[in-house]
Amino acid sequence: MDLGRDVITKAITSTEAEKVFQPWWVTVQHYLVYSLVVLGLIALPINCMLGTIGNCEYDTTHTDNYALPFKVCRVQDQQLIIEDHVINSTIRDINSSLDVTQVYMQGDLFYVNVTHVPQIFQSMTSTEYIRMHLQKNARGCYVKKSPKLFPFFLYWTCVNQLSLLVLYFPYMIFGLALTMVLLERLLTRFFWTAQRIEKFYNLLVKEAIKDGVSWNSLHTRENRLACQQVLFDFRESSIYYRAYMCQTLGKLTIAVIVISWSFAKQCNQLRMSYKTNLHSRVQGYMHQCSIPANGMNLVIFDIVNGVLLMIFLRNLYSK
Repeated sequence: MDLGRDVITKAITSTEAEKVFQPWWVTVQHYLVYSLVVLGLIALPINCMLGTIGNCEYDTTHTDNYALPFKVCRVQDQQLIIEDHVINSTIRDINSSLDVTQVYMQGDLFYVNVTHVPQIFQSMTSTEYIRMHLQKNARGCYVKKSPKLFPFFLYWTCVNQLSLLVLYFPYMIFGLALTMVLLERLLTRFFWTAQRIEKFYNLLVKEAIKDGVSWNSLHTRENRLACQQVLFDFRESSIYYRAYMCQTLGKLTIAVIVISWSFAKQCNQLRMSYKTNLHSRVQGYMHQCSIPANGMNLVIFDIVNGVLLMIFLRNLYSK
């Protein structure tokens, strides 16, 4: 958490002089920006880009891995046994090639009676062929044997399907926090307001609370010159107000853009990007990869939108 500590102690922590003249809503925003950094630090170690081997395995339940033609589950006597979720497409292909005499259902399996089983089914279900090329899944369907591919290759083929938001999510959070800090510091650094506030604070507060202070000790040539310097520094104070308004409008714009984009995408593409189970076709074989961190990233994404909404309301209030 060194980065989070550095952000709150160096980037957004105010000086003693700034704290005197700083309204409460600016302090609130500092902690909101800090919360963005903390969320980024939470999302960083679980980012799928930092992993090398995920939970990937050969998917024996996917019909694209079924070995028999027409995605048939298995053959039993003069019957072709087909799963219910592929029956519509499979039955059309069978009708165009074979003579179907009867179709009935038991459980979630369809039993299709045909006048004769093609030779290709008989050869592919022979004992020798099954031993060499096929295996059965949990439902008793014949599937192609696992190619036993390198896990790293499977994982990265799956990860490369994800959207850029998922891949670079922590860095986008850091980018948002950095943009907020830059807008905050633009006013105090570019316009030298921090130095002017420090002078004003020293003259108005610091010197006045010293022990043994009197009118004569305050009304010195140095203090009179300091007063003149402060008046000179703030002679065009409207520019600071305009700069503050530009900074506030910039933060409002960023918050509105991100929140609007999030809500516009969350109902379809964005939510789908955060799926924890993904399918990937590698060398003609379907594999399934599990990335549990995507579920946590979706929660963090929603919290980030909540923080941005609070930043939006805070800047709206300060206007």
